[in-house]
Amino acid sequence: MVKNVFVVVIGLLLMALTYAWWQAYTPARALLIGTFEECVAAGNPVMETYPPQCRTPDGRLFVSSMELPQYAE
Repeated sequence: MVKNVFVVVIGLLLMALTYAWWQAYTPARALLIGTFEECVAAGNPVMETYPPQCRTPDGRLFVSSMELPQYAE
């Protein structure tokens, strides 16, 4: 019985440490994003607007630098 409790406590401790590590390092990775392309590559959502926009978890917004079509005059 004591062995089962020990295993459960160790498992919960490992899960808590993993969650704390993930929370500590996730925002740091988001700060490395500086362009629309990097935002998309990081797996952040792209809004279906014109031009397309990508938002990071910390709220920064990046807009695609799509070129407008050139029409002959």
